[in-house]
Amino acid sequence: MTTTERKGFLEKGQLIMIVVLLAGAALTVINQTSISPMLPVIMDELAISSPTAQWLVSGFALVMALVIPVTAYLMKRFTTRAVFFASIGLFILGCVLCFIAPNFPVLMIGRVCQAACAGMLMPLATNIMLLVFPPERRGFAMGIYSLITSLMPALGPSVAGGLADTVGWRPVYVIMLALAAALTIFAAFALKNYGESERISLDVPSVILSALGLVALLYGISSIGDEGLTPFTGGLIAVGVAIIALFTFRQTRLSEPMLNMVVFRYRRFVIGLVIVMIVMLVCMAPSVTVPLVIQQGLGESATVTGLMNIPAAVFGAITALTAGRLFDRMGGRPLAIVGSIILLVAYAGCSVMMPEYGVVWLAVCMVFSNVGMMFVNTPLNTWALGFLPDELIPHGNAMSNTLRQVCMSISTTLFVTVMAVATTASGAATPQAAVIDGARFSFICEAVLCVVVMILILTFVKPGEKAEIETKSVDPVNSKASDFMRIQVPFLTENSSIREAMTLFNNEGVTDMPVIDEKGHVIAFLSSSDIMKQLVERQIMAPDLNGWAAVVENETMHGRLAEIIDRNVMGIATKNVVTVDADDSFQDVCAILAQKRFKKVPVIQDGKLAGTINRDDVVHHIMKVLADTGM
Repeated sequence: MTTTERKGFLEKGQLIMIVVLLAGAALTVINQTSISPMLPVIMDELAISSPTAQWLVSGFALVMALVIPVTAYLMKRFTTRAVFFASIGLFILGCVLCFIAPNFPVLMIGRVCQAACAGMLMPLATNIMLLVFPPERRGFAMGIYSLITSLMPALGPSVAGGLADTVGWRPVYVIMLALAAALTIFAAFALKNYGESERISLDVPSVILSALGLVALLYGISSIGDEGLTPFTGGLIAVGVAIIALFTFRQTRLSEPMLNMVVFRYRRFVIGLVIVMIVMLVCMAPSVTVPLVIQQGLGESATVTGLMNIPAAVFGAITALTAGRLFDRMGGRPLAIVGSIILLVAYAGCSVMMPEYGVVWLAVCMVFSNVGMMFVNTPLNTWALGFLPDELIPHGNAMSNTLRQVCMSISTTLFVTVMAVATTASGAATPQAAVIDGARFSFICEAVLCVVVMILILTFVKPGEKAEIETKSVDPVNSKASDFMRIQVPFLTENSSIREAMTLFNNEGVTDMPVIDEKGHVIAFLSSSDIMKQLVERQIMAPDLNGWAAVVENETMHGRLAEIIDRNVMGIATKNVVTVDADDSFQDVCAILAQKRFKKVPVIQDGKLAGTINRDDVVHHIMKVLADTGM
């Protein structure tokens, strides 16, 4: 490792790549947040209700939630440039549709295209930043990301609100289109690929299940605002929950899941994720409820609505950068406690809002909300991801981004519905006063959730904990295979060719790997020796990677290589595979490796591939236990 790498500095190419990706992420945030002050104007022009209009916000977040897990597949399957330009192409298409939209459905389709772009670009940026920056600088890196994306809500809504009051809401998307075109031109010259692409499959049924489940759940919740709680709306919610449960169950049975449930084995990651999700549930609702109460309750303009976002966005951005640096020094607990207190103050203040307090009161409360959110989310998200092994960080990040987006979509749908129901039930003398009553009730509900966040932090985020991989201090004698197996391991499928196997061997730096069927069962094991045997007669060659050069230099062997290169691996792989179970003891694993003279053995759980163990893993486990116990 070089001195530059140790200090956390980046090479020029890496820096340019991160700048391009951050610019793309910033553009998507501007677009996502600019809709808020325009909602009442759009409602009047297209003649739609608030529960319908909120789909422009919650639907955006929903599509992002669906696309983010698919992005994990896209980032493995395609190059950085391919994913980037595909996402920007969707964004440009969405801008065109939003500009020409004659009705709500066309406008919604345009927002869906833009949301798909955001769902691809934002995790692409965060994943690469987490992988490029060293562990001791990840808090700073995520602070920079939060700073950029938090400043954008100050720009987008203020400009959009002013345009909506003067020339209308449609020119907003002309500006977005111009910015996207400029970024595309710059990226064409500056953006480079990071990492290698590989051939993996996407589980289409999982994508369909997640889409159906979330749409049914959110549509059921939003319909309560228009129709009340009826058998139809209740049935939709129940169906949505059932489909999401089926989706979750399916992920545990796939060798390449859309969302890797292995991350939930790490308790601290789960704790941090739950807290962050509740905070998102609380803090995203005002993006719709506050513009509604300002324009429909207080009678202010879209321009005022947009301008009131500036202080909250600026203070939130400064806090994001500060929180990232403080996390590197202090850990997550002190910052999260302070943040939860600030959040409670913010929403308790909103809940006592009166008409005479005006916009300034809400603006101050929203400043407190953004500051509190950054003090909780930025440190706790980084803290939670830090408990995952490096190979699981992309999966943990995908899970975190997906569930946060789900909470965002549920938040706006839920609290707009709560506000609509409370407004209807209000006995206020005027419609404006009824809107304010409805908003106050929704803010009270959010304040209650802030108390829940505070209790969770005080109970489960322990003093002195930092973002390090959780380890168990165990005796090797009592260890199980699951304690020291490699979880994310390369494998071949029963349809793989020898060419694909050799490519994987070369890319992964290994000389053997298991072969699985479509259900994840280990059915064979292929090594470089198996390939070598097909190339030689009456000759013995060592199964190391240095042998490949000798193979292609021999004309006879070259011909044999050409003959077998596209054959199916099942024709030469070892069929009688020796495996160990995830619950097998340390002694059992050592016995198999020693007696069979294996370098590596697959680990199965519930009959499916769960990982692998090689001799180095055994040695590393023993040394870790010795270090933990001070022996």
